[in-house]
Amino acid sequence: MRRKNDKVRPSKLAIDPRIFVKARGETDALVRQRILVQLKHYSFHGRFDLISEVASYRGLPASFNPLFPTGTKFHGAVHVYQYVSPAAYPHWLFALLQRNCSEISKFLKLRAAANAKVLLGDSDGALNVLEEVGNISQSWWGTEYSIHIRKELRGEDTKKIIKELPDQYPHLALSNITKDMLLLSEPNSVNVYVNTVLGRLKEYRSSSISSAKEHGAVESCDKLPISYDPGRTPKFAPIRDYSDWSILDQYMLWRSIVMDSAARNNTDAEWIDATLAFAESVGDTELINAVVVNEEIDPGVSEILASYTRGEYEVVIALIRQAINEGRELVVGLIELYARAKVYCGIIGDGHTFYDAIANEFAKILVLDPIGRESGSYLRRICIKFRREPWAKSLIFHLSLLQGSNDLGRLELLRRQTQCLGRYNTPKARGTSLQSLASSVVPDSVPDYRVLRYASGIDDVHSIEPSLFPIYSDYLVTKSSHLLAKNRVYDAAAFFIDEYLKNSLAFDHMPVNELCSRIIEHSQSTRREYVLSMVVLDICSKEQVLGLEDRKSELFEEFLEHANQFQPSKVFEAGEVNCAEAYFLRYICVPAQLDNIIEFQNNDEVIHERVAIIDFLIAARAGNADELRAERDKVLETLFSEKLRAKIETGKLYVDVQALEVHRRHIYMDLYEKAKSIEGGVSIEPLDYDWDSVNSDDLFRLQSDVPVAVPLSKKVSILVRIFVQATKDFALNENYGLDKYLSAEVRHTVFVSQLRACFEKNNLVTLQKDGEYLSNIFWIHQYSYVTDDILVELDNILRIFSREVDGILLKVNEQFRVKLNELSPDHIFDFCPYHDRAVRVSQIVDSSKTFDEFFTALIGFMWELAVESARAAQQLINDVLAVKVLEAIDLLESAVQTIKGEAAMFDLMQAIRNARSDFKKEVELVLNWFRFVGSEQIQSFEKLGVVIEAAVSSFQSIFEHKGKILIFQQDKTNLSLSYGEARSLFISLFTGLENALKYGALDSPVEITHKSVCNFDEICIINSVSPSSAYPEDFAASQRAKWTEENSALSRAEGGSGIYKMHNLLTNSSTGFDFDISVSDDKFGVIVRLNHENFINRG
Repeated sequence: MRRKNDKVRPSKLAIDPRIFVKARGETDALVRQRILVQLKHYSFHGRFDLISEVASYRGLPASFNPLFPTGTKFHGAVHVYQYVSPAAYPHWLFALLQRNCSEISKFLKLRAAANAKVLLGDSDGALNVLEEVGNISQSWWGTEYSIHIRKELRGEDTKKIIKELPDQYPHLALSNITKDMLLLSEPNSVNVYVNTVLGRLKEYRSSSISSAKEHGAVESCDKLPISYDPGRTPKFAPIRDYSDWSILDQYMLWRSIVMDSAARNNTDAEWIDATLAFAESVGDTELINAVVVNEEIDPGVSEILASYTRGEYEVVIALIRQAINEGRELVVGLIELYARAKVYCGIIGDGHTFYDAIANEFAKILVLDPIGRESGSYLRRICIKFRREPWAKSLIFHLSLLQGSNDLGRLELLRRQTQCLGRYNTPKARGTSLQSLASSVVPDSVPDYRVLRYASGIDDVHSIEPSLFPIYSDYLVTKSSHLLAKNRVYDAAAFFIDEYLKNSLAFDHMPVNELCSRIIEHSQSTRREYVLSMVVLDICSKEQVLGLEDRKSELFEEFLEHANQFQPSKVFEAGEVNCAEAYFLRYICVPAQLDNIIEFQNNDEVIHERVAIIDFLIAARAGNADELRAERDKVLETLFSEKLRAKIETGKLYVDVQALEVHRRHIYMDLYEKAKSIEGGVSIEPLDYDWDSVNSDDLFRLQSDVPVAVPLSKKVSILVRIFVQATKDFALNENYGLDKYLSAEVRHTVFVSQLRACFEKNNLVTLQKDGEYLSNIFWIHQYSYVTDDILVELDNILRIFSREVDGILLKVNEQFRVKLNELSPDHIFDFCPYHDRAVRVSQIVDSSKTFDEFFTALIGFMWELAVESARAAQQLINDVLAVKVLEAIDLLESAVQTIKGEAAMFDLMQAIRNARSDFKKEVELVLNWFRFVGSEQIQSFEKLGVVIEAAVSSFQSIFEHKGKILIFQQDKTNLSLSYGEARSLFISLFTGLENALKYGALDSPVEITHKSVCNFDEICIINSVSPSSAYPEDFAASQRAKWTEENSALSRAEGGSGIYKMHNLLTNSSTGFDFDISVSDDKFGVIVRLNHENFINRG
């Protein structure tokens, strides 16, 4: 007997049957462990043949066989993952497949029966068949299929079923599976599903781990049709990652890999013969046909094709319906042909089967029905949900072919995948290339329009008219193809543009890819060629054909050079504008494109050229005049609103000096007269650096209990009074002082929100709840496939980063306050009564010959102090805040790099880089806030519509990433506001929108409406309120009770003071403003009225 340490050559290894025998006193667990140890031993030595023998051995315990009949534990088989290497696993699995030959054969028959029931629309019958599949084994294929049946055939809401899966299988980690199923269950989330899967695949492929990349290819095979990920190259080894799945699911993966590889002519030579032999034994003709092309055509399909060729469409419909009702497989590749027959017979919408429902949507695309895009989305959703089924593979190929796929490589892969239909495939999907679609011999009985479709050459292309084609899309394909075949590229372009402008759905039926390629290859030499080329490229770019914008921009520059004119409005004559030229002027010559013309010196010139273009189009009657006038008004309004927004946002620090003078003039008059009446004047000298030589009563002393300056003489006393009064009015007055605007425009969430948005948009920060930062669900879901310990560390790092960033932002935000003494050393806006400032006041008094001179100079001095403080604020932002936040970003990047190991986390690392770049840009923007704007612009006026537009634009620039829908409706009005009034309304509307975002129900939009009625204009901001956040009955009354002078300190406070701020800003700006709020059970509203009598005859 071999001793424990004896070495055995791998070639001498053999199976010892005793490992399967349960000796007296042994547990089943001990036997299982003994077998697993042997599997690991064989795997280590590369004896994959012995691994196959173990899987095939009659005495192998049933617990190793992943069959889970209904009532048994799903995924309850012995998990061999850690004992069998990836290279060895295909040998283990294939032997298990052979072991379960009978079960798999039965499963395939039931699967075919389920498909037949689904196409018939018999949901009950299909679900009953799936129950029989469950009796063989529970499977994810069966679970997903049943969910899709309930959703698509019964119209049930399946979210509840999906969400209950984790409770049904508490021993399984199902976050990825349920997340994907939930996305697929929503009609409008299929693109999100695709992008989510592709995002995971990108992460796998960005990894340095080869096994992760290989896993991604198999997951792609399982989750997506081949056209969504044509570059995948799946192998068998990664199926080991699914080793706990049922044998049915693993077989579906195995055959998907074979079919994918066959579509690329790249099957695994080691396994293909054995796979085909196995497929033969279980009756898997789909798999055999996918590898070995079946040239035979089923007699039933031939009969239908012959009737269709002769134009006997009623016969075609009758034969297909009979086959559907009988559950015959021959219909799986005939959906497109059935849809066309329905169009020819004029019975789109007829029929009650699921097959009819699919064909009806296909037919809508054929005839360019207005809802054709929705039909395409519906069919793509069906193709993704039922992606493994042969009829869905045929459908996605014909759908892609119909809608003019711009990637012939993807289209060819889809065509080759239809080979699995074998004898049920149609001629269109057969052959070695897409060009061999029609027989060279055309029977006399074929209808003329079908002969025309497949004719190889037509001398007179103009003879191809839509009246010749019952199906309009056939006309589009035929004429455009023949134009290109004769190298009439620009005629093809003109035809494409005309048809697209009549119906944008024409885009899906034109050879767009070839047309764009030919345009890019050609050299344009005439105005017509330039315009047609640019319009084609622009349309295709808007329809998401990639890589055309650069060439379009180059053509734009070349065109203007060819025309010897940099202003497009002067290139054309009004009487000769055709539809392509009108499109060029209206949709290509937009400000973003015009801005690239170097002859325009500034944005104003760009906008004026855009207005000139619109005026030209109106004069040329090239479009709806009312729409063009509305666009012109909108362009000008946007220009003015952006100017106003820039004026307000690049000078957020504001003092309403006019209001200060109106309300406080008498006080300063009295102080000025007292100062002037002091015998000997009020002149005092600045301090020397030689403090020991100073001996004067014209100095301050420090009061013992508080660190404030106390004057020692009468003249210094009056100077300090003047200075303190000025600083209190200029900096701290609740109705018009600096700190009021600091509070409303900087401290009240604006500063923090502006900079925090950089990290929110990139999902790097979360919010606090009960003092703790919430988990970062976005990245946890994004990387749910990563090990739990890495996710826990990642979440902790992101929480720390959130706390760090918020701490820095909030601390600096609190420093944007006014300082009148040294009790608040951190406050940036320093208006303390230092001696040198008293000296400056004395110089102002002495040099002033009139009160007006004195007051102007005193306010000018206040501006100087404010500007000094603004520079200090900029320095604080640039040298302290920016440095600390950038350090925090660097630490975050380093920490993620450390904990992620070999996982790529490409998107997260890119998000960190994006956030760093965004933050630097936003810091530059915020630095520009700290410029002062007084009320000297009182003579400038702004249109009310411009002010509202500017406020909405500013709000969206900061908060758009939060995903809140903003519904904005605006009436035309002629009201004008002074700059001060415009600024107050702008800030109030911004605050109202920010409150609506903060306190409104999460899933409901915010509405801002502007209505102009007989005597007033009214602006309302309305948000829904969630039941849990309903306002108390007396809320409105309690808020209105605060709108008194006694509560004016709220204008300089943060937190719960937004409503008061709006009221204070507006009512102190003009008596023409009326402000109110409305509260109901589920709605909260802010209402601003502008009485016409106060705002007319201005500007």
